[in-house]
Amino acid sequence: MNDPRPVIETQKLTKTYRMGATDVFALRGVDMRINAGDFVALMGASGSGKSTMMHLLGCLDTPTTGRYLLEGRDVGSLSAQERARLRNQRIGFVFQTFNLLPRLTALDNVALPLLYRAAGKQGNAEPASPRKRALVALERVGLAERAGHRPTQLSGGQRQRVAIARALVGDPALILADEPTGNLDSSTGGDIMRLLAELHAEGRTLLLVTHDRAVADQAEYTLHMRDGRLLP
Repeated sequence: MNDPRPVIETQKLTKTYRMGATDVFALRGVDMRINAGDFVALMGASGSGKSTMMHLLGCLDTPTTGRYLLEGRDVGSLSAQERARLRNQRIGFVFQTFNLLPRLTALDNVALPLLYRAAGKQGNAEPASPRKRALVALERVGLAERAGHRPTQLSGGQRQRVAIARALVGDPALILADEPTGNLDSSTGGDIMRLLAELHAEGRTLLLVTHDRAVADQAEYTLHMRDGRLLP
């Protein structure tokens, strides 16, 4: 049974962009609640507002009006630096294009969030600790033997597993996966979805953004967006 505490809670969330003399209403009063341990898919056509919602939930932007609470903390009240710290510590991202640094090995790509975290703290962190934790994360996704490989030496599915390991390494409260199978063939995409399902079974909270109904059906439930609103 899922934990009833909300990881994500939005209250009448809006986002308006100014385009010349025109206001574009990307979000129109969205109320959303995702509890600890939920596995949720968010679907919507292009222009529905799901990408804007992803940016707000990922602490990459702030709402025009309304509130976004991440583990009870009002994100809109935080400075840009505080949002960056919260994003690093409590959210893991998985992207369609993997977003791995080509010059770094798989191990160093996974360790990067921990190095950023250590750099923001007082004093010196144990230098080997992020790499040790990164190796554990790579073992979890079945890629420990590829730790020394660079992204160009990995298949698409392996690169996405490295990205998932990077999302896991900081023990986040929430994993945001944006079209994680979009650049993969159906077989490899199925492997990635099985890995995400395993992480959910271990108690992870996941929000998956997708346009693929077959992918969304593997979540516990699906939220649909249209014209900046969540549909009933």
